[in-house]
Amino acid sequence: MLEDDFIPFYQKNDTINLQKLWESKYKNASVIHVSYPLYNNKTKIAVIKTHYFEPKIRLCGVGMKRTYLFEKTKNGWMEKTSFQD
Repeated sequence: MLEDDFIPFYQKNDTINLQKLWESKYKNASVIHVSYPLYNNKTKIAVIKTHYFEPKIRLCGVGMKRTYLFEKTKNGWMEKTSFQD
């Protein structure tokens, strides 16, 4: 699936059952949203949030949203931690 299809798909399809439409058009493809990194120059820490969307899963607390913390080092970036939102 092309990235450019995602937003227009929901803008063009004003229907009650978007899940069925998504399943027929994209064969239950999953989507991952990744935030733009937020960087603090004083602490050298970057924060990135992800949200994984799986059409068949409609439950809370299944690890679909995560936050990652990275620290800038001399040799690049090192993941400090990640946690489920």
